[in-house]
Order: sequence, then structure tokens, then C-alpha cells
Amino acid sequence: RGRGAARSKSADSKKRTRGDKPTNVRQRERSDMYVKNNQIIAKFDDVEDVLDFASENLEIMNVVNLATAAHRVGKLNSTRTRNEAGAPAPATRHPAVVEDARFRALFEKLREYLVASQNGSPLGKGLGRFNARELSAILWGSAHCGITTSDDDPTVALVVRRIANLDDDDPPAQNVSNVLWAYATMHTSKKIDVELVQKCEYWCDLIMDDFAPQGISNSLWAFATLGYTLKPETIAKFSQAIRRQLKDFKSMEFSNVVWALATMKTHLDPLEVFDELLDEMHASIKAVPNMWSSQSVSNTLWAIATLDGEPHKLRARHGDYLNTLCMYVERKANTFVCQGLANTLWALATLEYTPSMKMLEAATARWSALATDVYISECSNLLWSYASLRFNPGNEVLTQVAELYLRVGQHDEVALTQVSNTLWAWANFGWLPEDPSIVECVLQVAMKHFKSDPDLQTQSLANILWSLATLRFVPGDEFLQAFRERALIELREDERFSDQGLCNTIWAYGQLGVNPGTELMSEIASQLGARVTNFPTQGVTNSILAFATLGFWPDEWVVDNYRAKIVEMYYSTTISDIDLTQFFQANYLFEKCSPYGPLVTDPQMIEDMLSAWKRGSSKVVISQFHREVSDTLTNMGVPHEIEYITEDGLFSLDIALKGKKLAIEVDGPSHFARNIQNRRMSGKRPDGTGTYNIRYHYLDTNGWTTVFIPWYDWKQVCDEESATRTTGRRAAFLAKTLYDDAGLTLMDVASDEDMSDSGMSGFHIRALADDDVSVAQDGSRLVIQGAESQRHPDGTFKPEMKSVGASVPKPPAPVRRTGYGMLEPSPSTPSTP
Repeated sequence: RGRGAARSKSADSKKRTRGDKPTNVRQRERSDMYVKNNQIIAKFDDVEDVLDFASENLEIMNVVNLATAAHRVGKLNSTRTRNEAGAPAPATRHPAVVEDARFRALFEKLREYLVASQNGSPLGKGLGRFNARELSAILWGSAHCGITTSDDDPTVALVVRRIANLDDDDPPAQNVSNVLWAYATMHTSKKIDVELVQKCEYWCDLIMDDFAPQGISNSLWAFATLGYTLKPETIAKFSQAIRRQLKDFKSMEFSNVVWALATMKTHLDPLEVFDELLDEMHASIKAVPNMWSSQSVSNTLWAIATLDGEPHKLRARHGDYLNTLCMYVERKANTFVCQGLANTLWALATLEYTPSMKMLEAATARWSALATDVYISECSNLLWSYASLRFNPGNEVLTQVAELYLRVGQHDEVALTQVSNTLWAWANFGWLPEDPSIVECVLQVAMKHFKSDPDLQTQSLANILWSLATLRFVPGDEFLQAFRERALIELREDERFSDQGLCNTIWAYGQLGVNPGTELMSEIASQLGARVTNFPTQGVTNSILAFATLGFWPDEWVVDNYRAKIVEMYYSTTISDIDLTQFFQANYLFEKCSPYGPLVTDPQMIEDMLSAWKRGSSKVVISQFHREVSDTLTNMGVPHEIEYITEDGLFSLDIALKGKKLAIEVDGPSHFARNIQNRRMSGKRPDGTGTYNIRYHYLDTNGWTTVFIPWYDWKQVCDEESATRTTGRRAAFLAKTLYDDAGLTLMDVASDEDMSDSGMSGFHIRALADDDVSVAQDGSRLVIQGAESQRHPDGTFKPEMKSVGASVPKPPAPVRRTGYGMLEPSPSTPSTP
């Protein structure tokens, strides 16, 4: 048996030398081959080399080799998209590696193995199995190659499903964060794969202690990008991990964390961790400022402003950090993109933080350099931010941005919020583009939304009309009709208009001198009447005065609600002079013109309103135009007084002829629309349209004849002839105007008496005799200030010269103002970290 066994062993040896090697030898050789494959793949520094190797060796590559190749292709492809400064650009398909036949073959082989191992078991012949490491490498490489979830790539779909179903409670932390980052980067579909994201949250909860700062940062960024809401217990674990490793975070990791928290609208737990995080970020940017990118700074500011609901507390706690960030912006402004500037300035405005003039000038210079190569969508929030910060970037930049509207429809889709922000900023700057076609383009974009945008925000709707009214720009009938129809639709929905939007809308109609018709006014009046109990003082004054100036008298129950609110405010709050002045005007017009009589009957309130009105009227401005008309009358021998005070002290008339109840109103450009030269903004027009004006109504009902001298007629007279003949032309013009409008000839009004106390001479004599009157020069204008001139609390407007119609609403505080006159637009979309 021994010899037989020996013979059998010898025969078997001879047989193996002619055939296969022993199993353990073959396994060792395959294992060595797979290891060598990985070593070769890892050394490649060019995508072409990886693809060539994979194409030639697909049949001798195992799961690890294939996953490594996919990962390497992605990594090398992303480095090929770095910009000139060496910073990585977003993952793209440049070059279009995913369309390469070798790449497709690689992914086809992966798909083959994934299908073959769907039950999760290892593949035969030592090909291995798909664990968390391999699956995350494939997904990460796919993201860097520019594959998206919308591509419906079958290999990627299998990888996602395999990860979601993976039975592993201890995956490497880096693999988990890589999966999250890759899926968030690739995600372009309408819905996320909830099972995958929930599995990743489950893993985060299990292995949080294993995360490095980059893993924490990438994971939070991914959850936020996907719009996924984390469980409170998961947030608490992330908070503990952040606190534990604060000293090890880098600039991009810091900014990703705060950006993610802001995007998810969630706070760290406990809240003190956020303060600690900001403190460490401040220390980092002070120590190594060059390691912070402009994107990190803008994202950080955006996130702080978005998260913080109490800017005063934040400025007190982290004011030095804000100072440091602004110093960085000032030094590195030329590295910011337009969106980064918008995020930065939006944040500062939201935090009610006023940056230095140098920072604003540096940001403006950068914006000017970028303005011709960006879209309106990128500039509208910048405009809003500049207006909120009360910093005018200048005509050049405003014009550059405005001209972008001329290419709307070719390259840029503009949301109504962006139109609203643009017009709101122009209104706050008091600026309109010189090219009228630009404004028409803006209004055309707005009308398109009025007619067809199902998601239109009434805030934007009201803000647009408010801006046009503030700019004294009267839109055409087509625009007004489109606005009216959409406003009716929104009003008939359940409270689609905010209180502020309602008040802004009716105020704007009053300022524009446009009555939108009984149907719309009745809808607005009903909602205002139902909500007036909740209005602040300015909302009450602006809306009730708009009713009066438009001559629309709402139902009696609405008026009664306003009366009750006015009395309640008077006895419970401090009312500023501007609001008392507007109450005086509204009360006067209701008493004289409405069927309901006066709004206010309380004697003390009436006295206070009258006193406020007179204080406002005690400040007058005499323009160069005003003086020229007066001097011409003097040369004609027409006795007159400048700024004649009516007997009851209610009004100061521009010019009044002595001995006659004839007033001459010298109407400068502010009395007219900016886009329609002869369109009067206040008072009745020749065609019967227009508004009630308390001043003109008073003169008409008290026996005065009023003659109006528009600035454009006066300018034409002065421009027609040389200076030597101007005096005669002016006199002839005034004589004709007096005859045409008042039926008076020069013989009726001229006098041979001494003219020393007439016109400007007489005015100076009266002013010098009155110790309570001060006269100051302001350019070509004289400003006359009475001792009883109004004194308002900070933050309110003082009426200009005399109150004609509704005064402009108070200018808004930078952000989140609860009063009227400003609407808070949606913030700009943050840059993706």
C-alpha cells in the first residue's frame, strides 16, 4: 500500500505538471495580480492611461480594481477642470469622459458584477464583493465625472440601491461622507432617494465619533443640499462632534458647516456651540486669512444672517468677527464673483451692519468690472442690498445693470422678485435709466408674470407699484390693466396680500393719481377695513389718505373701523408729526368731500393735527425757478407776495397777488411724472381724472383763483431766445397765462406803487423782522425754516415744503422693517460650497 500510495502521489504530481496549479497557488497568484492591478491604477496621473489599462485588462480585474479605476478616473477628471489659479471647478463632463467607449465598458463590467451579486454574496474566482468602500468609490468617481441622477445611468442606479440595502453597521466614516457628498453633487432629480439618505443618516448616528472635520462638513453640506431634514438626535451628535474637533477645522469646512445649518434652518444643540464655532472661525481667518476663499467668506456671512433672528445680539457678541470679515472683503474684493458680492452685502444689510465706505467702494468697483458679463438674476439682490445699506453705487454701475434687461429673453430668465428688487432699489436711489426702452423692458417682464405666473408673490406685485409711485413713473394702460386683473385674482384668494402689501398698493395708486376702478377699490377697502385693527400707524395714515385723495369713499363700516383705530392709536401710542399731518389731510378731505363727515372729532386730537400741519408748513424752499417768476412779476410792476400765508395759517402760497385772491403756483418737476412731462401727479387734471389735493381744494372753495406755471413751459420760454431777450419773453408769457387762466390783463394787476416790499424784497424784509425765522442758502435754493418746524423721532421723513397729497412713506430700515414703504425680498441663492 505504501508503494501504491507513492505511485499514486507521483502520478498525481505528473498530472498537475501537465494541467492546473494547486488551488491555493492559483488563488495566491490571482490575489497578487489584483494587488498589482490596483498599484498600477493608483500610480496613473492621466485619465487616458486609466481608461487604456481598464480597456485592456477588464477580464482580469476584480471588484476592487474596477472600483479603484472608477474612483481614479473621477479624481483625475476633476483635476482637469481646475481653473487657472489652480482651484477646483465644479464637476463637469469636460472632457466628456462618460461618453468614452472605454469608460462605458468599465461601467458595463461593474454593472455585470453588480447584477451577478445582487444578493450581496461575494463573486466567485476571487472577484470579491461590493462593500461600502467599493460602492462609495464608484459613486464618488461617477460624481466627479459629471454623471447626474437625471441621466438614469443603470450602473449608478444599482450602486445607489446596493448602498441603501447594505447590511453593515460599521462602515468607514470616510466612505459614508463620500457617499453623501457624491449623491448630493449628482442629484438633479425632482425627488431624492429617501432610502439612501436615511441609511446615511443611520450610519452617521452610529459612527459619528469616527468622522474627521471634512467628513462632518461634507455630510452636513450634502444633507442641506438635498433638502433633507435631520432628526434632532442626529443634529445633537453632529453638534458634539463639531465641538470636539473645532480646533481641526479648515476654512472651507467651517463655511460648509454654517452654510448647511442655515440652509436646513436648524441650530446646533446646545446653541452655545454656534457661538463657539464663530469664535473659532474668527481665530482662523485672523491667523491664516490667505487660506480663506471669497466663497467661504460670502457663504459664512450669508449663513450667519440667515440663521440669526436677533441681529443686535449677534453684533454685540460677534461684532469683531464681522469687522474682520469686512476687512477681508475690502482687501480681496477683486476675487469675488457677483453672487458672492450679493450674498455678502445681503447678509450685512440683514444683520443691520454698516460696513466701511472703503469696503463698499471696493465691492462696487468689483461689481462694475463684472456687470457686463452677468445676468439680472445675479444683480437684482445686489441692487436690493445696496439700497438697504443706503449706498448708491453710482450712475455707471446702475446703467450697466439696467442695460441687462435689454437682453432678457435671449439669455436670461427673470423672476418677478428680481424685477421687484430692481425697481425697489431704483426707487430708493431715486434713479431711472436714461434710456426709456429699459424701463419698458422691465415692465414687459413684469406683465408677463402678471398674466401667466401661477406662483406670483403678492409681495412683489405690491412692491412694483410702490416703486413706480415713488419714482413718479406712470405706467401705460396695458400695464395698469394687467396689474389690476392680477391684483383682483390675488385679493379674492384668502388673504394672499399681506397688510403691508394692501397699504402699499392703495398708497401707490394715490401717489400715481390713478383710480383703478370701483371693483378693485372695493376689494381693497373691504380687506383694509377688516384688518385695520392690526395696522401700525403708518399703515393707517397711508391707506386712509389714499382713499381721500382718490375720492373713493368706502362702505360706512370700513370708515367706522378706521375711526375706532385712529382714536385707539392716539390714546395708546406716540404718533409722529408726519402721521398727524397725514391724518389732518385725510380728515379735511373726508369732512369736505365725503358723505361721512370728518374722521376725527376729538378736540385735542384735532388741535394736535393742526399744530403738526402748521409746523410742517413753516419750512419752505424757494427755488431759482420760483425767484425768476417773482422777479419777472416785479419787473412787470405786479405787486405780490412770495410764500403768502393764508389768513387761517393753513397754507403758504407760492405767490399771491396783492389785493386779489389770485395764487400763482410755481410747479417744479416734482409735481409731474418723470416719464410724462405734463402729467400732474396730484390734483384734478383737465380731463377730470386725478386726485383730490387738499391745497387746491382749499383754494377753490375759499374763493381763490389759481394759476399754474409748469417748469417745462417756463424752461421753453427761457430757452427760445438769447439771455438779452429772456426778460421780455418771460413777461409776455406771464401776461398771457394770467389772461388765459384768470381773465386778467396786465392793466388789471399792474401798479405804479412802490415795489420795494413786493416779491423777494418784501419776503426778505418780513423774514428779517421775524426772529423765529431762519433763511439759509442751499445751492440755488433758499430754505426758510420756522421756529416751529417739525421735530420727528429718528427714522421718519420730514415733509418737503408743503404737504401736497400723500407724503412718501417712511424710508425702510435696512431689513425686516415691520412698517410700510419697504418689502423684504427673498435672499439670493447661496453659492454651492
